[in-house]
Amino acid sequence: MQGGQIAGQVSGADGQRYQIESELGRGGFGTVYRARMRGAGGFEKTVALKVLNAEIAEEPGFAERLRDEARILGLLQHRAIVRVDDLLRLDGAWTVVMELVGGVDLKRLLTGGPLPAGPALEIVEEVASALACAFAATGPDGEQVRLIHRDIKPSNVHLTAAGEVKVLDFGVARAEFQHRESQTRSLFFGSIGYMAPERIDGIDTHAGDVYSLGSVLCELISGAPVGRTSAHPERHESVRTAALQRLWDRCPDTALYELVARCLAYDPEARPSARELARTARQLRAAHPEPWLRDWAEATVPGLRRTPRPVSATTGSGAHGATSAPIDPSAVSAATGTSPSLARPAPAASGRAALVGAVVAGFVLVAGVGGLAATLLLGGPAAAPAPAAPTATAAPPPRRAARSLLAEDEPPAEAAPAPAPAPAPAPTGA
Repeated sequence: MQGGQIAGQVSGADGQRYQIESELGRGGFGTVYRARMRGAGGFEKTVALKVLNAEIAEEPGFAERLRDEARILGLLQHRAIVRVDDLLRLDGAWTVVMELVGGVDLKRLLTGGPLPAGPALEIVEEVASALACAFAATGPDGEQVRLIHRDIKPSNVHLTAAGEVKVLDFGVARAEFQHRESQTRSLFFGSIGYMAPERIDGIDTHAGDVYSLGSVLCELISGAPVGRTSAHPERHESVRTAALQRLWDRCPDTALYELVARCLAYDPEARPSARELARTARQLRAAHPEPWLRDWAEATVPGLRRTPRPVSATTGSGAHGATSAPIDPSAVSAATGTSPSLARPAPAASGRAALVGAVVAGFVLVAGVGGLAATLLLGGPAAAPAPAAPTATAAPPPRRAARSLLAEDEPPAEAAPAPAPAPAPAPTGA
């Protein structure tokens, strides 16, 4: 294999043979293939092969992280977590043999517009349940592994035509278990557009995954990303207020509004646990009409699968999370640019939207491969209810010196933030 390229038939040490059928996704870290696994007695099965790219195989940390991902997934048993069947070397390259997940990711689903609130809540319930299971799982020594995914975003969650939800790409997950090889204390990982404010300072907790999933829920229903937050409470509140405004415009449900507001709280302790988020999403689902997720997926997913989406060679967005390559901040100073206007629902009352950029003060701006950057379109009409003030308003903790490993599909913005609008009265009970 060269540069993550494999073709034809390859064999594992255990005698199993893999017939490569197609490439599913590619990133700077690994390449994912669809393959036919053949074993003794005529046994056959379609699988996904996640192969470490040859050009980085000898660099410290990459092979260890791929092996850790396989070990982590081997510890987890949940219907919404992609299953790992084996970890082996194929033609000398470390390879994870994984369950082949069909369907499309949530990023692709959003190209068709916002999702109905009911199916969106069912999706988030499944993901939250998987995160709760991963955090509470025990390792071979009987100790809790405390797994944190650290990169929950729409492109890492798949929905099949049968309505099954799958969480992918545990390649940057953090866990405590025996035989772990890679160490990540001096790094931080994730996609900056879905990253909790404390994670900008290198603080990894279970609450950070809840923040990311709350961002996904808000985006699924409102149709627009929450956007890059800030370690500064005031700037974070400005982004949070605008995102909740869009959510309310699209779906004026007070209980849903309050749930998302809690998930996006500045203070990690003010957020619900993943288990509580799953339970609350299930309860809120009853208040929203059909379609049910399975019926909606059967009608929606096949049409999206018939329209191929190009796979980015730099971000690796595609099946099974072909993890992005790391970015070396020492080689990047800053980048500027604008993105096309983000889709958003029609306002309930007249108003002018404000272009709000996000800047992390004192932090080296990191651009994606190719010098990507974006300016996020945030804001909304003042007529709809605005959120209550966040629980924590104190200054953020001191920043830690940390190298960054950010996914390139949510690049940072450069513009200075506009002042936050004065909050309007919150909905009853907020």
